[in-house]
Formats: sequence, structure tokens, C-alpha cells
Amino acid sequence: MSRSAAIVRARYRALDPSTSRDAARRADAAGLPATQAAWFLAAVRASPGRTASELAEASDGRFDRYAANRRLADLERLGLVQKGPARRAPSGRLEVTWLPADVQGALL
Repeated sequence: MSRSAAIVRARYRALDPSTSRDAARRADAAGLPATQAAWFLAAVRASPGRTASELAEASDGRFDRYAANRRLADLERLGLVQKGPARRAPSGRLEVTWLPADVQGALL
């Protein structure tokens, strides 16, 4: 597993029920967060300037905007993507756009 893939992990809050902790552990064991992050990194690189909602929509139902926002935040923390200007998404909500980072990062 690459260094960056090990950093992208499912999260839960301290006060979440044990079922949330168990779900996060299962997701991590299956590699789901890293796989999702890799998909969103490729999507941002292929179509820079899209919002999280638009990226989720481009996944053809594979991911929702909540998963998109979680993984994009992980990728931003790793320095692989950066926020672009905000604009109205198709839903009418104001959302930031996502761009590949200016610096080269490790691939997932």
C-alpha cells in the first residue's frame, strides 16, 4: 500500500455508535476509502473545475456528494487537489470547484 493510500481512511466521531466504528474498520479493511480517493483524483485530473456534486454525478451512481466531499477533503489534505472558485452547482447550492494541485504528489 502506498503512503498516501494508508492515510486515506474512513472516519468516525468519538461519540458515534459502535456500529459506525465497525463500519469504518470494515471499509478500511476493504480499501474502500483509498479506492474512492483514487477515483476522485482521476476525475478531478480529467475534468478540473467540477464541484463535488458534479463529480459524484459523473460516477453514475457509484458515489454520492457526501462521499465526494469526504474523499476530496482527504485529497486536499494530501496536497493532491486544491479548491477552486465557488459557483452554483446544478442543485442551486454554492459549491467550491476542485482542481489538481499545482505540485506533483504521490499517486494513490
